[in-house]
Amino acid sequence: MQLESPSTIAEGRVPWGVYPHVAATAGTMRLAAGATSAADLHAAADGRPIVIAGRNLHRLAGAAQLVEALAAMDRVVVVEMGWPSAWRPAGVAAFLTTYGASRANGRAAAEALGLAA
Repeated sequence: MQLESPSTIAEGRVPWGVYPHVAATAGTMRLAAGATSAADLHAAADGRPIVIAGRNLHRLAGAAQLVEALAAMDRVVVVEMGWPSAWRPAGVAAFLTTYGASRANGRAAAEALGLAA
């Protein structure tokens, strides 16, 4: 799952994230942090591993709460593609920081997680 975030003036509106690099069989989705609940995402995963990618998740409204609530229910891996902060989500299985959301960063994250197409 990729949590969508607004672009900043520094990055502009460009494609970003892990989403374009994940194999089609992985069951990916893109959504806003406030568009769903942890319970709905847990049900939609249907037992599949949950990987949440986002930019600056610590600043994205509702994202930190969504990640931590979902981690309390399921095994979750978080990919932080923005500039990292001191925030580390409680209860997640793994936390990967890419130090950017470029095409190369997204591809590297997908490969590191074994999700690349």
